Order: sequence, then C-alpha cells, then structure tokens
Amino acid sequence: MNELVRTLRTHYEQAAAGRATQPPEPRRVAERAEFVAQLQREGRTVLLEVGCGAGHDVAAFVAAGLYPVAIDLAHAHALLACANGAGAAQGMLPSLPVRPQSVDAVWCMSTLLHIPDADLGASLNALSAAVVPGGLMAVGLWGGHDRELLGEFDTIEPRRYFRLRTHEQVKSWLEPIGTITQFVTWPDHRSDWVYQFAVVRLP
Repeated sequence: MNELVRTLRTHYEQAAAGRATQPPEPRRVAERAEFVAQLQREGRTVLLEVGCGAGHDVAAFVAAGLYPVAIDLAHAHALLACANGAGAAQGMLPSLPVRPQSVDAVWCMSTLLHIPDADLGASLNALSAAVVPGGLMAVGLWGGHDRELLGEFDTIEPRRYFRLRTHEQVKSWLEPIGTITQFVTWPDHRSDWVYQFAVVRLP
C-alpha cells in the first residue's frame, strides 16, 4: 500500500461517522434519481458502487429496488453501506474484488479525483470491466481546473490528495471507455471547484 492510499484510508476511517450525518448535495441527488430511472427503464438491477462513502447513495438504490454492491477503501464506509442494505467489501482501485461483466452498471462518485493520472487509466478499465456489454457507468468528480493539491477544506488529518481535471481532460479519459451520453457540471458554493457528472454507455 503506497503512502497516498494509506493517507486516504486513514482520513476516511476517521471521517466516516461525521460524513454519515451530512445530507447529500441536492443536484447530485437529482442526477442519481435520473440514473436510477434509466436503469429501471432498461431493466438493469445490479449496481456496483465504487467509493460508497457514508452510504447515502446505497440507501437510495436499495429503496428503488436495485441490488447494489458497494466497495470502499475505508472499512468504516463499507460497514455503513452494509447497514444501508448493500453487500459491501473493503477494496480499492484498480484491483476491485468483483468478477468481470458481473454488474449492469457502475456508480462512482467523488472517487476518481483521488487517483493520480498514472493510475487513472487502469482504474477506469477496472470499472468498465465489471460491467456487462452495453451497460452504463456514471462517474462524478470535483474539478474544472488542472491541478494537484491536498484538501483545502479538510479539518481532519491527514489531508486528502486531490487531482482536479478540466472538463476536456475528463472527457479525454472517458472517451476510450465508451460513448459519453451525458456530461453536466455545477459549481461549488465554497470555492471555484466544479462538479463534473458523466454517464458513459459501454460497448
């Protein structure tokens, strides 16, 4: 385990309880609802969430009648996902503990922004490999700028590594994976960061 991964895991193990009490961002909730509706229209029910965090999305997926499988670097987050009704395991990109083509879709929010460019291609390939042909992958990242930094707003040590990317950079990483069917953004109220939400149709 490298130092970057160790730092992230240490941070999130400490932050998990507090994150569980924070309400999800309304725009992300709206995009999640539309993604769920799309899965339901297509009859897709098995969903892999990578970077499940405090389990808010897992709970919504279960309530919608989906069957989520959650993976997170932090053991505390995996426990929260289990408490919200998902099968869950501790794991990390790009070595996911799932079989190839075993899920209908992937949901990966605010996770890839912690992965440096050297590992991003392998991580995206690992996500797409888990999905059946023609399935869907939704990814969300904070970005809008081309820079690396430690968490500007972190109050828990150690601070997290972030790799922010421009919209063009994000699209250039996603286009080899499949067809980008949606790419929307919205601003952060605290900073000049922008949230980037994309849906990719896999071949």
